Amino acid sequence: MKLNIPKNVKKIGLAMSGGCDSSLLLYLLCNQIVEDNLLDVTIHPLIFCHIDRPSMIKPVYDVIMEVKRSSGSLFPIERPHVGYAKHKTTEILKEYLNPKERNVDIICRGTTRNPPLVVMPGDQEDRAWEAEEEPEVNEEGEWVPFTNMHKQDLALIYKEHNLKNIFELTVSCIGHFDESEGFTKACRRCWWCFEKNWAFKTFGNEWLI
Repeated sequence: MKLNIPKNVKKIGLAMSGGCDSSLLLYLLCNQIVEDNLLDVTIHPLIFCHIDRPSMIKPVYDVIMEVKRSSGSLFPIERPHVGYAKHKTTEILKEYLNPKERNVDIICRGTTRNPPLVVMPGDQEDRAWEAEEEPEVNEEGEWVPFTNMHKQDLALIYKEHNLKNIFELTVSCIGHFDESEGFTKACRRCWWCFEKNWAFKTFGNEWLI
């Protein structure tokens, strides 16, 4: 997959959660920068973490090190910036993912379309599967290259590039401590667990594709 890096963008602030979407985006960005020899383009990982879930930071660092191992001599990933919050709200996240505050040209996110309503639990109002295509740079000025793709599409990219080592490091579950055995296993109850299982046929990170 070829990413269309927006014009005049040199510093890319990549929002990373430790999940398979942002991890894949990191790999693809790094791979493209190396292949195209874009010496003046750098990736700045931005990690936003619940203050009671510091363990969620480790998967991001593990993925970064795995990408570094496979990228060769050119490694365009800068040191991650970590932010903590007691409660993850849209307002706090938006404030944290601010290009000016993070000293980057653009914020990049691995947001995908939602799965079809019938495969997800509960009453989800957003039928993103049926939505019209959206621009890769949204109204808020964020670059979202996966915005017209579903997680199943990303699973195909993982398989195409044989990214087993990266996928097995990712964590998508946001279940509470007692639901996930101390954040060590997928809770199999949250929205993100169901989406991952729909796309990758696993609630955890077993390589089954």
